[in-house]
Formats: sequence, C-alpha cells, structure tokens
Amino acid sequence: MGNILFPDSLKYEFQSAIDRYDVRQIVKMCKKYDINKFDYNASFMKRTPLHWAICEQEKSHEMYQIITTIATASNRLIELGDNDGNTPVHLAIYSDYFDAVKILTQLNPHSLLIKNNRGETPLFVAVQQNKLEIVKYIFDILTNSSGTMNAVHAADAVDAIDAIDMIRTERNDLVSPIHVAAEISTTNMIELLVEHNMPIINTQNSSSGFTPLFHAVKRKRLVNVRLLVRLGADLDARTHDGTGLAEFALHQLLDKRTNATRATARMMVALCYGAGTVKIDNLSYTIDEDAALKCRSIVYFEYPLVHRLLFSLSG
Repeated sequence: MGNILFPDSLKYEFQSAIDRYDVRQIVKMCKKYDINKFDYNASFMKRTPLHWAICEQEKSHEMYQIITTIATASNRLIELGDNDGNTPVHLAIYSDYFDAVKILTQLNPHSLLIKNNRGETPLFVAVQQNKLEIVKYIFDILTNSSGTMNAVHAADAVDAIDAIDMIRTERNDLVSPIHVAAEISTTNMIELLVEHNMPIINTQNSSSGFTPLFHAVKRKRLVNVRLLVRLGADLDARTHDGTGLAEFALHQLLDKRTNATRATARMMVALCYGAGTVKIDNLSYTIDEDAALKCRSIVYFEYPLVHRLLFSLSG
C-alpha cells in the first residue's frame, strides 16, 4: 500500500471539506477514493487528511465524525508520521483532544507503540504535556482492562499488553517518561507512573545515570523531591561519574556563585551525612560535630533554598 502519490486535486478537496467541517463530503470521498493506497510523503509536512483534521484544533461533533470517518476508512493513516514523525495520535495528545485519542487508539492500538523522530511514544508525549487523564487511558488500553480493543486487532493487543515496558523506554536523549515527569509534571503524574511500575523510581537514565530524584533536584522541584523520597527513592544513588545527591543538589543551587563560596558549599555536603569524612571532587573533608553544626547554621541562614532542599532529601 502507498505506492501512488496523493494527487494535489484530491488534497485540496479533502482540505476544503475539513475546513468547512463538511462531514457528508468526507464520507462521500472516503467511499469514492481508496485513501489507503496513497503515498503521502510528497504532501506538505508529509501529513495526511487525518493529520489535517487533528490539526484543525476544532473539537466539535462534526470534526470528531470527520476524524472517525477517515480513520475507519484507512487504519493505516493512524500509524503514519509527519515530518517530525508525529502520528495523528501524537498530535491529538499535543492538542489535548481526548476523544480523538480514544477513537484512534481503539481503532488501532498498535499506534501507541510508534515513536516520533525524537523517540517519543504517545505515552511519553502525554507525560511530557502533563495530560494525566490521557496517561490513565493509555495504561488502560495497554493492559486491556477496559475491553476497548476490538477483535480485529487482537494480535496488536497482545503486543500492546507487553508494551507496559514503555514506561522505561527512553527517547533519543536517553531519558524516560519518569525522568521527564520528575522535572516538569505534577505529583499525581509521578504517583501514577510509579504505581504502574514501582522499580522505575530508581531507574538511571543511560546518558548521565540520573535517577528521577536527580532530575527533580536539577529543576528545583521541591514538591516532587519530597514525593519521590516518600515513595522510596534511593538517597544513596550516584550518577555515572560518582556524584551523590547532596553534592549534586548544592552544585545545582549554587552553580553561579564565586569559587570561594563554592568551596564553602562543598563543605555543606556534610549536612546529608553528619560528622565524618566526605570525598568531593577527589578531595577528602573531615567533618567533626562542631563543623557540621556550623555548616547547618550557614545553610539555614544564608541559603534557605539549599536548606529546604537538603531537608527534603534527609526526610
């Protein structure tokens, strides 16, 4: 399928009908033409009539009928990516068009496994866009708990059930949905992801070895830091280069300070360990009780944000 170039005349006919929300015309065209046979690579941004309908940003009953008609006429179009590799499902999530997400994934559950050019599955996009209800729905589809998968796609359903592993699937920059959620999402999103796959809470990304907790610290998301700690995040985790959470937190929060202040900041790492010997930047610091108390005092009065973050890390 897809060996015949999509003709310009037909493209304009479809676009005109979509722009007018002309459901009857779309139904007639889908009956008259086999839209499944066309190659859409030469069309603008490699988009199909289904992409165009989603991109209208119109969530009326008429547009829903148009989307349903086109998707039913050609199941293949649900899986086709545009120039950015985004399928109609990706675009529907970006547009927060929940009804379109539901009908497209019910007609073609396999579309949930397709990645765009950045390596993002629809689940990844939904987490990134903080679309909690869509993420819940995707989990429902993947686990087949709602019975929405039809018999036509029974084989796809089997694959999709195993695709729960996509929670750990990394995109091209080697971060997974839980790492993105720790940086930008609400606590509800993090709890939902962890609920479906508890081990991910301490998953290290492949590039730096950051766990979700490191990502939350990086963006100074104190609420997410507290949640991850409560859910069992490993406070002793280290990155691939051996950096611990305390050192990383202080370096992130004081990164723009002078070198002299950074030297003091390194001493403050003792806050997470109490008295003892701490090795930072290949140098060892011996911290006695008095020095540890002094560090706590410096942090509390001079760097309240550091104090609040380290307090979160220590429980």
